[in-house]
Amino acid sequence: MDCEFTRNYRPLEVGGIPGSAGGSNFFLLKSLFEWAYQYGFMNLAQRVQHQLRTDAYNHLQTREIEFFRESPNGRDDGDAER
Repeated sequence: MDCEFTRNYRPLEVGGIPGSAGGSNFFLLKSLFEWAYQYGFMNLAQRVQHQLRTDAYNHLQTREIEFFRESPNGRDDGDAER
């Protein structure tokens, strides 16, 4: 079926990219920034989590052995019987 619309139809061309109507360029740019934003926050979260764990481990390493004998459940209130 060959009608006038299909014979004269040509995809829009914006910025030298055939078939693009400008929206795909915007979508590509938006996706790129969104990925960079998420990557940055995931990286930040990993660094913060690593630092918290390292600080906790280092703090435990500075405690005397007596602390662990007297407080096997990890409480620092001196109440080891609970």
